[in-house]
Amino acid sequence: MVEEQQLPRPEILLRRGSVSRGSLKEKVVVLYEAFFKGDDPSALSPDTFWDEFFLLKVNASCLGGSIAAVSNEQLLALKDNINQIIVHAIDAMEDRYYRRQINAMETLCVMLSHIFAKKFNNFSFDVINLVTGLEHADVVFKKLVSNLEQLLVCGETLEVRGAALKLCKIIVTGSDNINQNSLNEYFMLQDIHASLLKIIGDSAMDALAYDALMLLSLLCNYNKYERPNPYIGGICKLSDRDLMRWRSFMPIQVVSEAL
Repeated sequence: MVEEQQLPRPEILLRRGSVSRGSLKEKVVVLYEAFFKGDDPSALSPDTFWDEFFLLKVNASCLGGSIAAVSNEQLLALKDNINQIIVHAIDAMEDRYYRRQINAMETLCVMLSHIFAKKFNNFSFDVINLVTGLEHADVVFKKLVSNLEQLLVCGETLEVRGAALKLCKIIVTGSDNINQNSLNEYFMLQDIHASLLKIIGDSAMDALAYDALMLLSLLCNYNKYERPNPYIGGICKLSDRDLMRWRSFMPIQVVSEAL
């Protein structure tokens, strides 16, 4: 009996014109390489490309390495492609399928963390220009923070909520000096302290409690002496039980600084 021919996995793409084992590449790697060469692989099928792209498992080492390998000037020259990936990733966070949500947030985590690691002369200006374009920054970042808040509270799985929390932390700590990171303004406009408090107060999410508390502490310290900070008010609303949980998770000096 002749066995049915086994089809290759969809994540693997064979480079045309070669049959050597070394020519096998993940499909997502081929797509990353195309984007960072300045090509637009989405142009041939814009209606379906991004749905399929965010079903592919993120190759963090390849994606991060692609950003790390180019100069700041080369990266800025690729702004349109970077904008496109980031905007579509934010859209995919609203997808009904949790795996697309996770892959989209992981893509954003890798891209933003490596972009933040670049030493731009003007951090806020250059990063915002690279990530969204200056003219679209408010719309895109407001949508991003809104999506993050939604997934922190209503994410289908603990993995989804954890990915949202991780992405929040990467954005908030993008600059060495938290007060000089203008992206944190979007967390002041879209106050997420209630979502963080919900994680802290839910024993079923103990695995995320430390990170949620750390993020709340960081946001509490953002320009707290210059103007009212909604996150300080959020801490004041902690119940005695939740405050005790906070103290059990956090070093004493972190609690004292936040309060």
